[in-house]
Amino acid sequence: MGLILFTNATLLDCTGSEPVFPAWVAAENGIIKEVGTGPAPDLPGAEKIDCRGKTLMPGLIDGHMHASLFTNDLGDLHRKILPSTSCFMAAKVLEDTLMQGFTTVRDAGGIDAGFREAQKQGLITAPKMQVCGRALSMTGGHADPRLPTEIAPPVAVGMLGVIADGVDEVRKAAREQLRMGADYIKVMAGGGCASAADEPDTVQY
Repeated sequence: MGLILFTNATLLDCTGSEPVFPAWVAAENGIIKEVGTGPAPDLPGAEKIDCRGKTLMPGLIDGHMHASLFTNDLGDLHRKILPSTSCFMAAKVLEDTLMQGFTTVRDAGGIDAGFREAQKQGLITAPKMQVCGRALSMTGGHADPRLPTEIAPPVAVGMLGVIADGVDEVRKAAREQLRMGADYIKVMAGGGCASAADEPDTVQY
């Protein structure tokens, strides 16, 4: 990416201070090196971008998102969308999220560590991310989207959770998510708005 100098920007540092104009920011290879106010310095070899009329601010963090949830009906993820299509759709969601100013996200169930590694390797355009893989859910819980006629647990790409009942199953499910590269463990301890079989105030586990 080289050296980039952003000039004539309105700078919002998100500390509670008033916006500052004019301000400038120097970044090299995607890393902010220096920030200042007033006229921008002369940096030989730098690509200059005039930000007059625009605001520069630190990247936002989304602490709870689901990049692979494309519908309010969680069951549709494994009934109507092919696994390969789900991967491309999730990658598009992540790219759109980055373009909206979120440079770090925590996915709270759905995508696996492969998306995190793909971002690190430059294979997809996406924010930095932490992932839990699949959230732990009891049978009939918030992350169990099965219809009464469905028996087998859903295994499609992007499914929100893995079903685990009792101490031993929960322990094993947590170990499996960590084995597959999860940064943390998500537990569906209560109901939710997107699951048909429970209410948001239902106590689970």
